[in-house]
Amino acid sequence: MRFPHRFLGIALLIGVAGVATVRAEDYSLTFVFGPGFAATARQGARAAASASRHWFATTNTTVELRRAGSLDARRIDAKMAPKEMEQVFTEAALEARAADPAAFLASLDAAAQAAALRSGTRVLIAVLNSPPLSSDMESTIKHLVGLCQANAVRVVVLDIVEPGAKSAPSSLELLPKNTGGAWVTQAGNLETNLLAVTQTAKAEAPPQAAATPPAPAAAGSPAPLAAEAAQNEIPVHARFI
Repeated sequence: MRFPHRFLGIALLIGVAGVATVRAEDYSLTFVFGPGFAATARQGARAAASASRHWFATTNTTVELRRAGSLDARRIDAKMAPKEMEQVFTEAALEARAADPAAFLASLDAAAQAAALRSGTRVLIAVLNSPPLSSDMESTIKHLVGLCQANAVRVVVLDIVEPGAKSAPSSLELLPKNTGGAWVTQAGNLETNLLAVTQTAKAEAPPQAAATPPAPAAAGSPAPLAAEAAQNEIPVHARFI
């Protein structure tokens, strides 16, 4: 009857290893919608919903939604129907399109701090049309860069422009540039860039530390196994006739 128990032990070890693999590959996507235009807001919402559905279907992912002017977050349910999920993103994008840039940065800061507390690969996605920023707001962006760098949070900015048009320079470019993220100008390219960013993050992740070997026994002291054997020794008395 030893074989079934041994087989069960091996199965349990395989199960634990499988759980460890899933946990090691967790992803966290946080979408923050900011100021923009109605048309680009809808494009960004559709791109965000499409990317979320892809990540839900292929990985163990947490998706969170935030909008400019609000510090509250909404967790997106993986079981949402496609139309419902897109509607949720669209409503958030349209509500945020007239937001003040300072309110957007405050929401982005809150999202970065929340992402820093999660495990796995964390990606912060800002969806907006970059507005002009004051010097004070540029200081806030530098603070965000430091926060994201310190916690390995990568930032992707989706700043949608018309095909063939050039995007105006923006201080927000510091975020993807200094965090290993991406600057995206076409909604259709969001998913591809997210995939590239997450693959790079996974490749650059530091290897897990190996288990520390036990310290060697001091000279003159009994070996651990010998000491254990001595504790478990059963006295035997022999009689000679």
